[in-house]
Amino acid sequence: MEFKDYKKLSLANDIVILTTVDKNEEDKRKVPEKGIQVLLIKRDEKPFLDSWSLPGGFVDYDKDVDTCAKDKLYEKTGIVDIYMEQLYTYGAVDRDIRGRVVSISYMALVKKDDVITQINSKENNKESEWFWVEPKRNENNKIVDICFVSEKTHEHLEDLSFDHKKIIMDALDRLQNKIEYTDIAFQLVSKYFTVKELQMVYECILGYKIQAFRRQIDAKITPTQIVKDNGAAHRPAVLYQYKNKQKQFDHYNL
Repeated sequence: MEFKDYKKLSLANDIVILTTVDKNEEDKRKVPEKGIQVLLIKRDEKPFLDSWSLPGGFVDYDKDVDTCAKDKLYEKTGIVDIYMEQLYTYGAVDRDIRGRVVSISYMALVKKDDVITQINSKENNKESEWFWVEPKRNENNKIVDICFVSEKTHEHLEDLSFDHKKIIMDALDRLQNKIEYTDIAFQLVSKYFTVKELQMVYECILGYKIQAFRRQIDAKITPTQIVKDNGAAHRPAVLYQYKNKQKQFDHYNL
């Protein structure tokens, strides 16, 4: 067969934008636990009209796939120079009823306070929200299912458009694996942080409490002259920063 004889397919990007956020804690003396949130978009066209999905879209003919992914990420977060890596390619024949669509997915990690999001702006009429991700794990701590809860409306979702729930599960699995042998968790804390805040990030991703965390992380952090006064009865906490901040995943940033 010649090139012209092959049927054409469409190529798309789907982007899992993850952040970690403090959960509500009534006891002000305690450091709040953290949870994971993902940015979702409400679809305004068929298929899956009015259902929630990952941000993304079709790859422009005159752009490479990584450039398109970066452009779509900027549209939704308003920031550049962000941690982003390619996940997997999803190509099930029936994943889109409109035709043969293959999606290259990406995972992006953001600090929520840095996001200058275009959510619900006049320039972007697609409704967007942050959703809490609630993983369900088996006895081996592997994520076997997830549900989503809107931070704004508290709406519960058990599924998403297309295969986007599967893509998010794969992103969480990748994140859980990489946090144990890389410094990827530092992408989810502010420039200055307490050891306890960093520990909460690790624990919400791994799904279990960590013993002797300070000893495990000590070689990767350095104290600053800044303290955090959280208004509690005990003395303010010293803030730390990532020791290797000049080498922070440059080879992963697309």
